[in-house]
Amino acid sequence: MTVHEFTTLRGRRYFGVNLHDKTENITYKTGLIRIFGLCSALDMVEIMNQHISFFGISMKKDLVASTQDGASVNKKYIRHIDTIG
Repeated sequence: MTVHEFTTLRGRRYFGVNLHDKTENITYKTGLIRIFGLCSALDMVEIMNQHISFFGISMKKDLVASTQDGASVNKKYIRHIDTIG
C-alpha cells in the first residue's frame, strides 16, 4: 500500500491510497480520503484501516507493507501499523 498526503490550492487535505498486487503486477487506486482538522498517526492508522476494509482487505492479514513520505507523523504511522512483513 502506498499512501500520499497532499493539499489542494484551496487548502483541503487528502490521502491518496493505492494498493499494489505483486503477483499480478497491478496497482489499484482506491481513491482519496479527505482529512478534516488535525490527523495524528493513530488517527491515520484508523482511517487507513477503515478505508481498506471497505475493499475486504485487512491490515493484519493481507497487508505486507506501507510506504509514506518523510513527514514525522508518517514515520510514526509506519511504526503503528500491524503488517505481515
